[in-house]
Amino acid sequence: MEKQLLDLFLDLYTYDSKIETWSFEKFENNPPRHTRLQMITAVMKALNITCGYSDFKYGFFISKTQFVKWKEFKESIIDQLDAKTYARSMKDALDPLDIQSIFRTFMQYRLNAEPLLGVFDGIYAANEEFRSFIKLIEIPNSHLKENLKNIEHVLHFCINPTGINYTQEELISQFGFPDVNLRDIDIEWM
Repeated sequence: MEKQLLDLFLDLYTYDSKIETWSFEKFENNPPRHTRLQMITAVMKALNITCGYSDFKYGFFISKTQFVKWKEFKESIIDQLDAKTYARSMKDALDPLDIQSIFRTFMQYRLNAEPLLGVFDGIYAANEEFRSFIKLIEIPNSHLKENLKNIEHVLHFCINPTGINYTQEELISQFGFPDVNLRDIDIEWM
């Protein structure tokens, strides 16, 4: 569910990067964006994230739960961390704001990476010259996608540290997740 929320958030961000202005009223006449916001809202509700969208971006939902589970999480990814810094960090007292700062920084990085990954969105036909040069972007983007997995792993933990999970049917019936095909809505809107 944490992946679903992050993916939906990033998806809507590609359409409207002004997260602080997201609202159902704003997207009322834009079914693709409105539906995405409904989906985000439902998944946030299912994960007991009760802050606004902009507050979510800044990690203001981080609570004692992440703080309590942080050491265990950090040990699970020790091979990805700098060993010397990790050893020193074990001596320091952790503050819940530290986790919030990590989330906020990683989320901003991930949001900034999204436009790079979608640089070819909307390009359906290109001449041979253009396609021959695409490789110059595709290669670094493939490395970026691979390296973003570690960043997303941290974001996923922060979003859902207790592993809350609901089926699609439960999301629909209990949390108001739209029972629609988003691709159909997108195609209809084009």
